[in-house]
Amino acid sequence: GAAFGATGGGITRFSELAASVALARSGLTVTGIQGRAGAMATRGEIRVAPDLSLSGALRVDLGAQRVQAPVDVKVRGTALEPQFGR
Repeated sequence: GAAFGATGGGITRFSELAASVALARSGLTVTGIQGRAGAMATRGEIRVAPDLSLSGALRVDLGAQRVQAPVDVKVRGTALEPQFGR
């Protein structure tokens, strides 16, 4: 699917990834997401509704290696076609 507010893309292989998952009639909620890939750290929350629609946000910090403010990434779309943007 097309990304909204796209700033680029790619794949990140996390060396560490942790989260809590809760399943209810209202859908699946993934909270306390904490990932690390080198100097990059990510944290956030994503919800998957029964119709497979996604909502949530991730905060990406590129670490001390680069002078750049953390980036807030919104998660939308569906579980089959996720979209990430600002």
